[in-house]
Amino acid sequence: MLLKSSILARPGWSPLNFDLLLGEPDERRHVSAAPSAMRLYTLERVLAAEASLQFQELKQKVKVTRFHIPRHLVSDNDFAAELLEMPIDVIIFTVGRVREGAIGHHNATRSADFVTRRSDNGLLNRAMFEYARDILTRYDRGFEARASAAGASVVVRAIRNTVCHAIASTYPALSGECFVQPDRSA
Repeated sequence: MLLKSSILARPGWSPLNFDLLLGEPDERRHVSAAPSAMRLYTLERVLAAEASLQFQELKQKVKVTRFHIPRHLVSDNDFAAELLEMPIDVIIFTVGRVREGAIGHHNATRSADFVTRRSDNGLLNRAMFEYARDILTRYDRGFEARASAAGASVVVRAIRNTVCHAIASTYPALSGECFVQPDRSA
């Protein structure tokens, strides 16, 4: 379940398209500290709205930074030409918006290690990195899957290292997490 603030922190969402596409929440929860009930939306409903033609027409434009795989990471193989041409775009958000999106993304996709704004910095930074990698970074993931299936580990490692570098360059506060992630995903 996602909060409105977490949905608005996802790429393309604005208060206008939120009200038009989602409207009433799937669930309301009362929390003793909050004056009003939390409005929660299912991840499936949010993803369906993002896939709709109406969302594509209304989505808020975002700024991106573009990166490419450095030539020195590319060895001569069947994937070299395609690898050198593949852009890696990272959506530029404020760190606060990344944090809000990361909290919602993490909690919607996991059943353990619930994250809040007051969570340990290590857990919060890891969630922010994963959100930046999974949601804010755009590149040809199908190409990465083909290279992995073909056993081209050098190609996959070049993609993952460049994605980590792109995230660290765009969000310097996450650079420490970016250095350990390629080792975790290998």
